[in-house]
Amino acid sequence: MSIVKIYKVTITKGYQISEQGTNFSLTPWRSNIDYEGFDDGGSDYKLPEGFEVGETIDEALAIYKGNDYYSLTKFYNNPMITNGFDTIILKKSN
Repeated sequence: MSIVKIYKVTITKGYQISEQGTNFSLTPWRSNIDYEGFDDGGSDYKLPEGFEVGETIDEALAIYKGNDYYSLTKFYNNPMITNGFDTIILKKSN
């Protein structure tokens, strides 16, 4: 089982109002000309057995199990990973 740092990101200003709100990310928040926000500094979460963090073709961090890509999203106030078939709510590492 591996541990990954996940940031709770809050976007306070976006290009479109629908982009504002809270979600989870594998990278800390960085504001730019179109977006403003902040993150919580990150917390450590347990990835289930067989899962790992890797890079996508455009060098962004992502969660994989073998060759299957899992997107990081939220379920209420918790980070969740899904590939469209499997859905797993991540638990904090103690």
